Amino acid sequence: MKQIFLYIIFFLSISSFSQEKNYTIRYTLFFSEQDESGGSEYKKIMAGVYKKSGQVNYNLYVRDSLSYFIAEDGIDNSKLSYQLALTKPLYSMPLFTNFNKKEIVCKNSPNFIFFDKDQFLIKRDFIYNWEIQSETKVIDEKLCYKAISKGNYYYHSKGRKVYFDVIAWFCPEIPINAGPVYFNNLPGLILEISYLDIKLVATSIKFDVDEKLIKQPNGKQKVSYDEYNKFQEEMVSEKTKEYNEQMRIKE
Repeated sequence: MKQIFLYIIFFLSISSFSQEKNYTIRYTLFFSEQDESGGSEYKKIMAGVYKKSGQVNYNLYVRDSLSYFIAEDGIDNSKLSYQLALTKPLYSMPLFTNFNKKEIVCKNSPNFIFFDKDQFLIKRDFIYNWEIQSETKVIDEKLCYKAISKGNYYYHSKGRKVYFDVIAWFCPEIPINAGPVYFNNLPGLILEISYLDIKLVATSIKFDVDEKLIKQPNGKQKVSYDEYNKFQEEMVSEKTKEYNEQMRIKE
């Protein structure tokens, strides 16, 4: 029965893939829960972040085999609450995806001052372990199917990996295997995705795109996500040692 269901999903998506693939999708960020841990100052900061629920937007530009995911208001907003809310979906820089090459890349963050602005081009992996479910729901009058991916991770403090599961709702009627942040590779556009304490929902879909908005990033050295975090950890350790040595000499 499940195999028949997967065939149905496959043919629903394939029947439309001959269409021109030009899309502009807006995703809005919502918080599903609030972090009550930490001291009073931390809670105060996070209260400001959670107030941004429903106010932070991202755009996904898709043209044929390329896509570009970026915060709608850019990455230079000076408000701390906006900056923290912006990064909650594990988003740090605009993400460029080449679906033909199965490659997702972004530049290293300018906020990490010990690396040059264009020093690295960081690669993210496509997700291949989606488990498509028989459960469905309607989002914006479009029939969507549920998919789950387990064992995803990001790096927390001191190189610690934090694992999490992802729940996605994708629409075979919209024949692109794209989605927000670096979540994609399903037989239809992801209209809603939930993980950790956040939810990203497609709140606007336009069937056109300004191709000038899709920008391929450049970097001197292409590295994997794991390699980049190792380099970052080593750099922090090195700079900490240098600082401690300078303080020792001053004493």
